[in-house]
Amino acid sequence: MSEFIYDGIRSREKKILLQKVHDSILPGIQSRITELPGRCGAIYQGYHLGAREIKIDIAFVCSNRQDLRMRIFEAAAWLDPGKGPRQLILPDIPDKAVNAVLLGTTELERIATVGKGSLTFLCPDPFYYSIDGQHYLFSGITGGQQLVLNNPGTCPEVPVITIRNNAALPDNLCPNPGFEKDTTGWIFQATEGSSGSLTRDTTEKYAGAASGRLQKNNTTSAIPRCYFTMTGYQAGHAYPFKARVKSQVNNGLTVYAEEETTNWQYPQISGTMLSGTAGSWNEITGTVIPTDPGGTVFVFFEARVAQSYASWIDEVELLSDNPNVVIKPGIQLGSRFLRYSGNLYAGDELILDLDHWTAKVNGINVLKDMEGDFFELASGNNSLTFLADAGIAETETTIYGRWL
Repeated sequence: MSEFIYDGIRSREKKILLQKVHDSILPGIQSRITELPGRCGAIYQGYHLGAREIKIDIAFVCSNRQDLRMRIFEAAAWLDPGKGPRQLILPDIPDKAVNAVLLGTTELERIATVGKGSLTFLCPDPFYYSIDGQHYLFSGITGGQQLVLNNPGTCPEVPVITIRNNAALPDNLCPNPGFEKDTTGWIFQATEGSSGSLTRDTTEKYAGAASGRLQKNNTTSAIPRCYFTMTGYQAGHAYPFKARVKSQVNNGLTVYAEEETTNWQYPQISGTMLSGTAGSWNEITGTVIPTDPGGTVFVFFEARVAQSYASWIDEVELLSDNPNVVIKPGIQLGSRFLRYSGNLYAGDELILDLDHWTAKVNGINVLKDMEGDFFELASGNNSLTFLADAGIAETETTIYGRWL
C-alpha cells in the first residue's frame, strides 16, 4: 500500500493508506457539432474538455473504533470541500499534480463503518501540472529582445507573465518640491524695488498638502521671485526638470535656470518656461545643463507681468538623471501579440494572466487598455519578442507544463 498527498499533507500522517487509483486516461470530452437542415450528419467544430474525476480506494489504520472515529474527524477537516480545489499528488506520477476537490459521492458512511472505502475527487481543471515549474527571469531587456520559454508539457501552456519596471527613481535635487511642511530650501527675493512674498498655501495646491504661493504686490515691471539652488553637479550632464505651476494671469510665471560660475559669469543653462493659461495648473518641462562643476545653479520662478497677482508652485522635480519609463510594453509570439497602451513608471508592474485573460497594472484592471489578444505557448520552445517603444524592463514567469 502507498499514500497520496493532498493540500501538502501526506495521507499517512492521517493514518490513511492508498489502495488503488481509478483515473481515466482522458477527462470528459464534449464535442461541438452543428447540424444543418437537409444535410446528412453534422459539421465538427472542435471539442471542449470537461472536468476530470479521480476515485481512490483507501483504508484507515486504526487500533479501535474510537480511534477510527477521531481519524475520520481529522480527515473530514483535511479534505473539506469548502476550501475549494487543492493540489492532489498520486504515487504513480509523483512529479505532477492535479487540482482537486472532494466530491459528494464519496462513501463516507461506509468508511465510517468499516474503515475503508472510496474517495472521489472532482478536478475542474482536468490538466496535470509539473510540481516544480521552470522559473524564468529576464532582466535589463529592451524592445525587440527575444525571450525563449520552454513548455515541457504535451498541451498548450497559458502562464502568468509579469513585466515590471524595477528601476529606482532618480534623486530629486529640489530640496522641497511640494512645500509639504514649510518653505525650507526656497529663497524669496524682491528685485529692483519690487514687493511680495513666498508662503506655504494649503488651500491651493496641485497635489499633497500644500503648494508654494509667490505673491507679487507691486504693479510695475519690477520682479519678485523665488528660487532654489543646486551644487556639486556634473558639468555637461542633462538634468530633467518638471514642475506644476498656476497663475492668476496668463504666463504669470517665468521659469529658467541660471548658473553662477567660478569666474562670476551668469549664463542661462535652460530654456525659458512659461506658466501658460491663467487659472489652471499646467506642467512645465525643460532640461538644465550646467557648465562649471564648481559653480552654483539657481532655478528661478519670476513674476514678470506688470500687475499685482499670485502664482503657485508645486511638484517641482530637478532629477539627477532621466527616469526609466517603459513605453507600451507587451509580448509577441509569431503573429499574436498582447500590448499595454500605457507606460510603466518606476515600481510599476504589468501582470498578464494568459489563462484567465486578465491584465493588471499594480493590481488595477487595465484590460480596456490592452491591444492584441491572449495566446498560448505550444509544447517545446517558444520564442517571444518583448515589445516596448523605449525603456528597460524585467520579465518574469514560471512554466509548469500541462498534461492530460
